[in-house]
Formats: sequence, C-alpha cells, structure tokens
Amino acid sequence: MNIEQRPWYKEGYLWLVIMLPAVVVVAAIATLVIAARDEQSLVTDDYYKAGLAINTDKAKLSRAESLGIKAVVQFQSQTLLLSLKGDWVGEQLILTFNHPTLASRDTEIALSRVGDEQYIGHLPTLAEGPWNVMLQGDIDQPDQSWRINRRITVPTSQFQLP
Repeated sequence: MNIEQRPWYKEGYLWLVIMLPAVVVVAAIATLVIAARDEQSLVTDDYYKAGLAINTDKAKLSRAESLGIKAVVQFQSQTLLLSLKGDWVGEQLILTFNHPTLASRDTEIALSRVGDEQYIGHLPTLAEGPWNVMLQGDIDQPDQSWRINRRITVPTSQFQLP
C-alpha cells in the first residue's frame, strides 16, 4: 500500500476550513468599522419629551390652518425666496430642512421680511433626495406660534407648503 502524501497547503478541505472563519472575521471587522463611523440618529435621546410635544405640534398645525397660512418657496442660486399668504404678519420666519435619516444634514434658515408677504434667506447646498420641510412663525411667542410642513425631493426650483 503506497499512499502518496501531499504537502498540507495543497489540501483543498484544509483551505475550506481555514477560509470560513477568516471570512467571518473580516465581515465582523467591516461591520464594526461601519458602526463606529456612522452614528445612528433615528431615535431622539429625549424621546419622552418628543412624544409629549406631539400635542403641541398638532396645535401649531391647527393654528396655521385657521390662519390660512400657505407659502411658495423658490430657490434662486444660493438665495431662497418665500411668498407667504394668510392672516399673519411677522418680521421673521424659520424654515427648517430635516433629512429623513441623517440629522447631521439638518439645516435651519432664518428668513427676513423684505416686503408685503415676501421673505428672503440664504440657502446652503442641500443634498439630492427627500427632505422634510417645516416653516414656522412666532417661535418667541409660543401661544401665537404656527407651523406648516411638507416632504419635498431635491433638486427642485420651487415648492408649495400647504
């Protein structure tokens, strides 16, 4: 009986046994790197207060509806022009762009009044894709505040808020 012995590195089953755990180790390291690099921001740290604020938000939406607030927003280069309709007059509005998944991309723009029903502000560059847009007024006077919101897709040259 003559059994030919091959060197260990020429055995296919041995490489299979070595490669399966090696692939798992590489995948675990890749997962760890991705988890450490990308902070998750889908859940707020103060979820209880955020839950209680839902009733306040509904009141602000109802107030905007009762005032007949509607807005048309136009993008012109790095300038944002807003035309506001409704029974409300104020010197400043706050327009917030919230990214659906990445809180680090959220941006808030203060719009200054430049004429009857006209507001202007500086627009930073927005990444393409979906955005939640929220317009609010009188944030310094909570009992007089209102809010309207809508989801848009960038790029766009203009959009209307309810």
